[in-house]
Amino acid sequence: MTNLPIGDGIHDDTSAIQALLDSGLSTVRLPSPTRHYAISRALHIHSNTSLILDGFTTVRLMDGANSHMLVADDGQSENISVSGGIWDFNNQGQAPNPMRIPPEDGDYAAVTHFIFYFENVKNLYVGDLTMKDPTIFASTFDHVEQFTVQNITFDFNLGKPNATNMDGIHLNGGCRFGRITNLKGACYDDMVALNADEGKGGPIEDIQIDGLFCEGCHSAVRMLSRGWPVRRVHISNVFGTFFQYCIGITRYSDDGREGVFDQVHLSDIYASKAPRLPVHGKEGGYVYALIWIEGGLTVGNLQIDHLHRREAVTAIPTLSIMPGADIKVLGLEHISQENGTGEETPVILNHGSIGKMYLRDVQEGGDILLENNGIISEIISVENC
Repeated sequence: MTNLPIGDGIHDDTSAIQALLDSGLSTVRLPSPTRHYAISRALHIHSNTSLILDGFTTVRLMDGANSHMLVADDGQSENISVSGGIWDFNNQGQAPNPMRIPPEDGDYAAVTHFIFYFENVKNLYVGDLTMKDPTIFASTFDHVEQFTVQNITFDFNLGKPNATNMDGIHLNGGCRFGRITNLKGACYDDMVALNADEGKGGPIEDIQIDGLFCEGCHSAVRMLSRGWPVRRVHISNVFGTFFQYCIGITRYSDDGREGVFDQVHLSDIYASKAPRLPVHGKEGGYVYALIWIEGGLTVGNLQIDHLHRREAVTAIPTLSIMPGADIKVLGLEHISQENGTGEETPVILNHGSIGKMYLRDVQEGGDILLENNGIISEIISVENC
């Protein structure tokens, strides 16, 4: 008979939990432990399996494990569900973030690990759980389609060695048909990242992100393309303060590859800037707008509506479009800015190229509506209402 996990926080429960996952059961339920489950290496979950934990049952990575906590089985997987629990990466007990302190042997992969890593999965559910103290990204999806991520709490405390590069939900290329909703808690990098050229690379398409709640977070959503496109993305109901930017449409590369975006919709955003603290390691760096569009990219159609900003910390534009950004159609509707910093700043700062800009009910709150240092071929202004 397979030994059951002990859950006393001392004994290694990896083999016992893995035996349950290998047993062929379609549903594996871990009972509430006396203390917490301790694992020393990655658990592998197979196709057609649900792993269920009570809401406050903790699975903790043991000191020195330097491993993912949960991964999909090798190859192509389908129909995987992970529900419940506090997944504690225990970053103070792991190797430091290799993006800050490169390992001596140069093998970044040896210490680049996540709480969850899912690759080549169709029909994935992750929900009703807490991700605690990763070293870098809490979770990474690569070529995952038809997925739902919901009801997630991020409990990020100290970084290793500092509070940087700690994404929440990180999508590599090839992810499509996904819904990410009801995320809470500050991350020390992007709460959600859509990075099409990372991992194996590929388009990121047909993604809904709805309901992000945080205070003092690095950023809500970062989209990145430098070749592979990011298309048909709707981001809505964002509430919080952000010390880097709220939403970034980015390329983050000087190698000549162009970023490609189309049919992006941002709506119902209630956000402002947060102060930069020493723990963030951003002192003296570039100060980003609330919505920041980098140069070297093309956006086919971008719609922003119902964005409301009440600013008391940083006098920076609500929307900045950088030199070398080319936007074919930009729609702005029901936007308001209230600036309490005492320093005038435009709502929109354009250094790029815009084909058609549609404006309706954009309330500048006494500031400048538009500072145009680039090219706008046509402005279509609808009467405020």
